[in-house]
Amino acid sequence: MPIAQPTSSSPLNNPDHSALHRIIAADPTAPVESIAVSSTGLTQIGNLGTVLDAVTFTGSDIGAQINAAYAALPAAGGCIFVESGTYSFSTPIVFGTNGKIASLRGSNAGSTFLKYTPTSGNAITVNCGNPTGHLVFEITGITWQGSSTLIAAGNTNTNTSVGIYLGGTQGCPGINVHDNNINGFGTDLLIGANAYMLNIQNNSISGGNGGQASTGSLVHINAANNSGERNNFIGNNFVDPGNSNANNAIYITASGTASNFFSSNSFDDVQVFIGGSNGQTTFISNHWENPDGGQYGAYIPVLGASSDRSTQITFIGNVIANDFSGANSFSTIIKHGGQLYAASNNIQNYGGGTITNFIDHSLDNGVSSDYCVQLQVQGGALTNIIAGGGGVAYTQATGNAAVYNVGNSYTIGMQANSNNTNNIFSGSSTVATFDHSGSWSMGTNTSSTFGILGLFTKYNNISTAGYGIPVIYGSGRSTAQTAAVTSIATYTVGGSDGSFIVSGNVNVTTATSHSFTMTCSYTDETNTSRVLTFNFSNVGGTIATTITNAGGAVPYEGIPMHIRARAGTSITIGTTGTFTTVTYNAEGTIQQIA
Repeated sequence: MPIAQPTSSSPLNNPDHSALHRIIAADPTAPVESIAVSSTGLTQIGNLGTVLDAVTFTGSDIGAQINAAYAALPAAGGCIFVESGTYSFSTPIVFGTNGKIASLRGSNAGSTFLKYTPTSGNAITVNCGNPTGHLVFEITGITWQGSSTLIAAGNTNTNTSVGIYLGGTQGCPGINVHDNNINGFGTDLLIGANAYMLNIQNNSISGGNGGQASTGSLVHINAANNSGERNNFIGNNFVDPGNSNANNAIYITASGTASNFFSSNSFDDVQVFIGGSNGQTTFISNHWENPDGGQYGAYIPVLGASSDRSTQITFIGNVIANDFSGANSFSTIIKHGGQLYAASNNIQNYGGGTITNFIDHSLDNGVSSDYCVQLQVQGGALTNIIAGGGGVAYTQATGNAAVYNVGNSYTIGMQANSNNTNNIFSGSSTVATFDHSGSWSMGTNTSSTFGILGLFTKYNNISTAGYGIPVIYGSGRSTAQTAAVTSIATYTVGGSDGSFIVSGNVNVTTATSHSFTMTCSYTDETNTSRVLTFNFSNVGGTIATTITNAGGAVPYEGIPMHIRARAGTSITIGTTGTFTTVTYNAEGTIQQIA
């Protein structure tokens, strides 16, 4: 690229071409006609506006030099360039003049290193406002280091410093922090007041002090104060907090989550804590993993505040990779008490461990709701899709049963492999209405089973009564019998009296000498024990109660009978009589209708 000459012959008859070469590296694609040196000695490069080379300014360290370059920018601001090199500094960098927005650019994060030596204070504070709120300025291409060496998994960090602080009295709406490496501060990135419409993109953020209480080691978002609107975190690597502590690595303070969006990020051994607020935190297409579980142990990747019912969490298209089993395995993925929408997520449970809960909403979920669809689980087991009832009572069954009655929470469209238990929810009120003219199906496998808690109140658009749809609670079949069968089918009535249809079927295959009946023993609603003898019709239409050898080897079709049984008592279908020489098959069903 040709080097532009000064726009005036005075006072810069001999511009610093070497410095200009270095500055041009900030935007090597700028057309030659857009690069010039003004009569006041300020270099203009393309859309960057005024660009100054920090190392050409006087100062005790690079922090002081950058501050001097900022002071030299015109009132409208511009860009400050830091060429390749390693710079230790103790002078905090401050962009603090209202309306004077400035970008800070290094060559790239692999060659421009700024090492902040104090253990407290802010390495850089951006508090210059933004006159329109729509201009975009940036911090890019720099490794910001808060420790003399990089903090990796298992390393200790006791700093309380802040790497990049965005916000303050003037704030910094519209800044784009991208393509940096931030490591080893007490908090690597802190978002304060009057900071909104932020883009935090393609950074590696790691090694913060994980030993601080209620403070984010990698990212900390303060309570919203004219801030928090549309903060985007895109394509970042959030990894390896210091002190082997994944908890609170990203910490959103109570009322700090007006609208924060995380997409296409990696969270390795990193927990996101979401404080209570009336805002929304959205996670789309991110990747969570615990590759150093031996260092960090078990933790909850997304944790909400206790007794919070207002925060909305949206969790879509994320992958959770569980690399460990036992004490270092994920036990719960999301624990919260607010509103949650989760869709099309994938758990890759290849560590062989059992994850107990995908969602635990026990943090006071009394009036809030969860909606979870299309969860896929691979590898090890998942016990509960949703668990925890908060202020609402719930019961948990075992095996392939379900977790029920969890305040307005429900799940549909679950997908899991044969190693996993599918737990489906139903609240006490209507949770879903399907309005579709086509056909609906549940379960693509003929061995699929479903559990439904509640009644069908309408069928074919006609209101139902009683149980809505009859259900079979007792059923059994005994084959090749040669003697009495005391219990072909049995059922114990639930907590209330119930009405039942009982029936049986007998097929005599060898008839030499026999005379027997099929009975139903039960206790009626007056607490009186009863024995009902079934009526049968043979294929010729003859009605009889006793099956004798005179009828021959034929089937006997039972006539259904309606009984009323007392709560907590047993209903049993069996056979009784004389079985001298006979072989038969017998079947009984117990169907509740009300």
